[in-house]
This record gives sequence, C-alpha cells and structure tokens, in this order.
Amino acid sequence: GMWVPKYVSGHFVWAPPPCVAVKCMEELRRARHKRQDSTHIFVCPRIMTVDWQRHLYRSADVVIVINPGHPVWDEHQHEPLLIGLYFPYLRYEPWQLKGSPKIMGMAGQLQRVCKEDSSASGHLLRQLWEFTRQLSSMSECLVRRVLQGSNNCEVSKTTTRK
Repeated sequence: GMWVPKYVSGHFVWAPPPCVAVKCMEELRRARHKRQDSTHIFVCPRIMTVDWQRHLYRSADVVIVINPGHPVWDEHQHEPLLIGLYFPYLRYEPWQLKGSPKIMGMAGQLQRVCKEDSSASGHLLRQLWEFTRQLSSMSECLVRRVLQGSNNCEVSKTTTRK
C-alpha cells in the first residue's frame, strides 16, 4: 500500500519572470526526467541571464531568439525573447534530439527565418514540431539515419555531444 505518483505526459509551457528563471530551469530539468514523453517550452525575456541562460543552451533541444520588432515581440520590449524547446526523449539512442545534424539544421533555418521573414517562421516551426512527433513511430535504425543524415545505423557519439 505505498503511494506512487503518476506522471502524466503532455505539453508544458514554462514562462517565468526573469528574476526566478534559474529556479524554473532547475524544476524544468527535473520535470523533463519525470515526464520523458512530454514536450516542454521555456519562454523568457533575455534579461538577468547570468544564471539561467547557460542552463537553457545546455539543456534545450532547440533555442530560438526572437528580436524586438518581430510581430510577436514588439520593439518596446527592448530585449530579445528566448524560447527553449524540449522535445520528448527518444526510446533508444541517441535518447534526445539535441545536437543531431537534422535538428540543428532545422533550428538554424528557423532562426534565420525569424530574423528575416517572420511570416514563414510559423510554417517552419510547425514542420519541426511534426518532424519530432513522427520520430516516435519510426524504427530505431530509421531514426538514426534521419537524425544523422547517413545510411549507418550505428550511434555516432560526436552528434550527441558526449
């Protein structure tokens, strides 16, 4: 008769004020390990970043910077908006999408479009979102091929940054 918590997967948005973002990052990283089938989105203005920005870039699968003047972040905000995307863990190696050539390419393209043509950024973000959802239905070998961009089914330790 011991009580064991049940963790429900889902989509979670973390939007803390910058002064408590470092504590929020700690909780987000803990929650990600508990809810491995969930997607987490971290949104915070780039102020008071001494403590938490390093954690964001180290832990997020994709980081998007939206500069002032973008339709969703007007010029009066003065500081860029940082958005960290944490996709669900994979069922097999490389376990997470961070650092894979395919994801880095898509994230780079999305970042360039956010700076140049904001109207197309929604379409690219949707493509990235759908791509990550499709990975859960693929075989282990196919996921490795798609993420690494090769015909080899072996895991490359260089793309996982370990």
